Amino acid sequence: MIDDTVLEKNPTAATAEAAAAVAPAPIAAPIATVAPAATDNAIIFANLVRELTTSSLKNAEPGTSYDLLRAGFEKPLFEATMQFVHNNQVQAAKILGISRGTLRKRLKEFGML
Repeated sequence: MIDDTVLEKNPTAATAEAAAAVAPAPIAAPIATVAPAATDNAIIFANLVRELTTSSLKNAEPGTSYDLLRAGFEKPLFEATMQFVHNNQVQAAKILGISRGTLRKRLKEFGML
């Protein structure tokens, strides 16, 4: 509460104290934490992709590297995802963040449909 002596010395104190009394406490920003295992997996994955990319580029014909690497990465990703969702394409597409049409196109491309 504001007592009368505060008001006599500083008339704006009432407004400041009243505002402070009703103002919500500032929300602390959440601290982004990454589990050590997730970080380790990301590093292992990145190193594996670099290694496989480098070895693939040595033997690839010009203009074929992207498709070869994408297929090499996507096929096991789609296989594992489809197994995880018991071949439910709608769920697989949601998990992968792609449309069901794109999922079906890739599954056909990889001989999985």
